[in-house]
Amino acid sequence: MESDAPIALYYERLASVQSRGCQVTHQVLRDILKEVQLTLVPEVLLKEWAQYTYQDPSDYWTFRKQVH
Repeated sequence: MESDAPIALYYERLASVQSRGCQVTHQVLRDILKEVQLTLVPEVLLKEWAQYTYQDPSDYWTFRKQVH
């Protein structure tokens, strides 16, 4: 899969909604994002990124406290 495929799908769906003349609400944006997440983004993406980026346990702990 290309790295920009999720972004392309997001904007494709957004353009589709706008071309139908529908109002783009927060719910519509959430629905589009959920579709992208379910179809193109693996569930373990964030976990794998964090493991690769923060190999030292103390760095990972600091990252978790900043995000949480």
